[in-house]
Amino acid sequence: FRSMEVESEFLSHSRTRSQIQIVLEDVLVSLNSKQKDCHLLLDDANLLNLQLFRPPPPPTPPVPDYAVPILLRPEWQLQMYDWDLTINWIVPHIDGCKYVKQIAQSSEVDMDMIRACLRVLKHHGVLAHVDIFRYSNVYECTPLALELFSTKLGKQSSESKHLLDTAFWYSAKRKFASHAQSQL
Repeated sequence: FRSMEVESEFLSHSRTRSQIQIVLEDVLVSLNSKQKDCHLLLDDANLLNLQLFRPPPPPTPPVPDYAVPILLRPEWQLQMYDWDLTINWIVPHIDGCKYVKQIAQSSEVDMDMIRACLRVLKHHGVLAHVDIFRYSNVYECTPLALELFSTKLGKQSSESKHLLDTAFWYSAKRKFASHAQSQL
């Protein structure tokens, strides 16, 4: 707007001053659109191009040693990305039961490297963590849990069967892994 004012008195001239409100409204609408950008032709010689960028996310805090990391995506999806070799090495050890120190021991990787890898995974939104100690929590079944076991005309819905199968294999993963290691 400064160069427009210097060249054509866009802000101070009475005939163009009425356009300022319209231009500002158009800028507001354009920047709030899905594309987050604005391209306005103000007059024959001036074009206004603006784009809205999201601020970068704040730095991810380190994952504490007493935290239990939980993958938010299936392991096979994570293996498809070009992660660091250490991340690819430790992902199979993240089972939702082991805490950070146990992951370091089972994967035979240094604790500092484990912390760094978990921080990267958390930054990319594929990992969450819970505290190892949750004595204050109270766990109970909800009516939705009953739907998993209920049957309609002797058959479960495909969604509840899929959810039950996923829950079974997730909870059985650790048991089968420890059983396989004991046979080696």
